[in-house]
Amino acid sequence: EARFDAYYFVGGLPRILDAYTNLTGRAKLLPRWALEFGDADCYNDGDNIKKPGTVPAGWSDGPTGKTPDVVQSVAARYREHDMPGGWILPNDGYGCGYSDLPTVVSGL
Repeated sequence: EARFDAYYFVGGLPRILDAYTNLTGRAKLLPRWALEFGDADCYNDGDNIKKPGTVPAGWSDGPTGKTPDVVQSVAARYREHDMPGGWILPNDGYGCGYSDLPTVVSGL
């Protein structure tokens, strides 16, 4: 087949992972952010009520659906419940309407 390359690994998972990382290169050390819990969401949409189960009961994407609401409606709630968090990406580019991001970044 001239359209694509394919690699087949046969064996148990440890052997397959070893062969795969031998082929693609072994990671020296994961970046610091890869070791932390992260959250990316379009918090501005104000429509979590239309998407049941997307946020825990009692949580919302903010009373006004504006970007700065993520500090209190999401980040503060994480800390309130002693949940670890390394990064939060508010308004992740799905046409949610960026607003006042410097304030949000400093608040987070």
